Amino acid sequence: MSEILRAEKISKRFKIGDKYVDALNSVDLSFSKGECVSIMGPSGSGKSTLLYLLGLIDTLSMGHIYFNGQKISSLSSRKKAHFRSMHIGFIFQSFYLLPELNCLQNVCLPAFIQDKKNFWKKNEFAKKARNMLIKVGLEERILHKPTELSGGEMQRVAICRSLMNEPSVILADEPTGNLDSKNSDMIANMLQSISKKENKTVIIATHNESLAHRADKIVILKDGMIQ
Repeated sequence: MSEILRAEKISKRFKIGDKYVDALNSVDLSFSKGECVSIMGPSGSGKSTLLYLLGLIDTLSMGHIYFNGQKISSLSSRKKAHFRSMHIGFIFQSFYLLPELNCLQNVCLPAFIQDKKNFWKKNEFAKKARNMLIKVGLEERILHKPTELSGGEMQRVAICRSLMNEPSVILADEPTGNLDSKNSDMIANMLQSISKKENKTVIIATHNESLAHRADKIVILKDGMIQ
């Protein structure tokens, strides 16, 4: 498998009062196309920080991040936002669906943000989103709002949303953290399928050992360093 994403000596330091805390300390990692990697470790070990840095949501204190061999960590804020919309899909523990939008609209949102000038594509986006929702068993929930859904249903909507712009990399931060065992298993199957059948790189920060052991590789973090 060819390398798609690489973190080189990346660090993140926060200032709390008059002290500095190293959330990540000189971490080296590489990820291949179509690979599923789980990031494990205790709370505060740096798992979420690592995902936010890889997704260019947060900024590095030191080090570099490369995508297909090109350095992306030094891009401007505007170019980072464009890169994220094109290449990165995010899945969060708390779903972050917009409550005023129905399932279809929530899934379409990344496409509208990426291509907001071309409103003529609205029907095309809606058709694509509808097909994805049907594929994950939400045919009867397409026009429902998040408050009308279960946790597992909301996470399936969030996964569809993360795939809307056909990103190369999916970053999932505790995607089963708010779910029961049945729904956790369903989401684990979906993430595994995204990696293997759609050839996307899936990176999962999780405490769920069952989910973690479905990955091709497990990375253990402790005190901001790889063990």
